This record gives sequence, C-alpha cells and structure tokens, in this order.
Amino acid sequence: MTRTVACLATAGLVTRAGDPDDGRRALVDLTDAGRHHLADTRRARSGWLAARLAELEPAQRATLAEAAVLLGDLAER
Repeated sequence: MTRTVACLATAGLVTRAGDPDDGRRALVDLTDAGRHHLADTRRARSGWLAARLAELEPAQRATLAEAAVLLGDLAER
C-alpha cells in the first residue's frame, strides 16, 4: 500500500501527512486533481459497462438483474 500511495502522491493525486495521534499511520487525502481523475475514471467505466450491457439480449439482462438482487442479499447477511 505504501508504494501505491507514494505513486499517487508523486502523480499529484493524493497528499500524505503523518497522523498526529499515531506516528505509525499516515493520513491520505485526495487532491482536486485526484477527485477529477476519480470522477473521469468512474464515468469511463460506467460508460463501458453500459455499452456492454446494451449488447446483451433482454433475457440476459434480466438474469443479471436477478443475480444482482441475490448478491445484494448475500452481502447483507
């Protein structure tokens, strides 16, 4: 995780600061650039997924919708 955060910090996507209450921990915050990058990435992934779902047959989309409900139920247990 340290390497990942260091790369993100080098790219200007996050800032790191020491935790004033626990010197073993670091506090990580998104920068404005990081927020924009995250939003752009989410939009791109959502667009990709919407396009893939649109390619499916209606029965396939219905099956996925049913599976999503079941997975949601499992996650809540």
